[in-house]
Amino acid sequence: MRFLSLTFIVLYGLIVCYSCTEKGHTKEERYPNGGSELAWLMRDLTEQMEQRRQLLLDNKNPQTVILNVGHLLTAQPTEQGKNQSPQYISMAKDFQEYILKEPKEATLQIEHFNGTVIRCMNCHQQMCPGPTERIKKLTINRP
Repeated sequence: MRFLSLTFIVLYGLIVCYSCTEKGHTKEERYPNGGSELAWLMRDLTEQMEQRRQLLLDNKNPQTVILNVGHLLTAQPTEQGKNQSPQYISMAKDFQEYILKEPKEATLQIEHFNGTVIRCMNCHQQMCPGPTERIKKLTINRP
């Protein structure tokens, strides 16, 4: 009996250690090609949106995860000058303003979250279509 308990404890420890090393990848490991300042900002924003999505699905307050978009207009893009176009500037400002209007009422937060996802999609469909599939997955479908 004692041997079985000890075996279980060792096995459990190995599983925990293995799972920690697998999930503990740094951003640099997940994105080995690097990227521009704007690309990193978008990756961070996507992770923040994924966290907020999970909080909403768990009926928790998503406002505990702040969307970091302060330098959306100044971050250096992969393609020089792309963030200087009137179209990009307009969409980035709209996005920032929309985020500031986040409702405190829980009943409106999913709607606002999905509105944020729509703004991401609108910009990416016009400016940088690569991540649209990942962005689509953020949408929360109501039952």
